[in-house]
Amino acid sequence: MKHKTWWKSTIFGFVLGIIVPLLSSFIIYRSGFRGAGNYLFVVKELFALDSLGKLLSISVVPNLVIFFISIGKECYKVSRGIVLATMVFALVAVFLFFWN
Repeated sequence: MKHKTWWKSTIFGFVLGIIVPLLSSFIIYRSGFRGAGNYLFVVKELFALDSLGKLLSISVVPNLVIFFISIGKECYKVSRGIVLATMVFALVAVFLFFWN
């Protein structure tokens, strides 16, 4: 009988796939928009300038690294969760590209 751990589940991969792009977008904000105001202000301005989808697309790139690490460690359920979260971000980005 295999011992199931919480970090090998699809839910963990999904949560990780949501948190990592949010953290990476904050890191992008800290490195590129220092004097532009707080994080939420920059997000609102990027939305007004029709550029929020671009930030979303760039911030999902670290999911690719985590995906390949989880594949290498044979944590396929985590990989599935990361792909699902990336698909959610992709749908939002496509919506933002075509909505504005």
